[in-house]
Amino acid sequence: MNAYPPPRVRGAVRPAEGVREDRTPAGVVRLAGDVTGYPHGMAEYRVNEVAVKHARKLIDAGTFDDKTDWSEAAPSAADANKEIEKKSLDEFSEWHLGINPDASEGTKGRFAFPYGDFSQVNRAALIHAKQRAAQNNHGEIEKAADDLLQHLDRKRSS
Repeated sequence: MNAYPPPRVRGAVRPAEGVREDRTPAGVVRLAGDVTGYPHGMAEYRVNEVAVKHARKLIDAGTFDDKTDWSEAAPSAADANKEIEKKSLDEFSEWHLGINPDASEGTKGRFAFPYGDFSQVNRAALIHAKQRAAQNNHGEIEKAADDLLQHLDRKRSS
């Protein structure tokens, strides 16, 4: 008797519409297709020019941190929510180098590649954004982060 594919368990949840169910030879279920509700594949970010100008202005004013690790300085989700409540989503967006045009407008998920903690540019955040962009083939974001990083380094050495 062929055990592939294994029979469905009675009462098991069926995949959502548009989701294909595949099974490995060992019978492990893998779902393919739109499982999350997000667009398929990697998001295609575009550079947030307003954020780049904002970061450059802060760097020019000396408002940057070149000592704190990004893992320590990165704002939490609660901090982000407070920033949006206190100011606006537009001001929140000024702290992110990337915009996902496929994400819903008016959501935090539309913005990526943060470069600061809502008060100052963090050098380690720019390094992190540059590396993450390079790893995911977001060349324009990588270049924007690198340009800002070089600008910050010139400013701090002067």
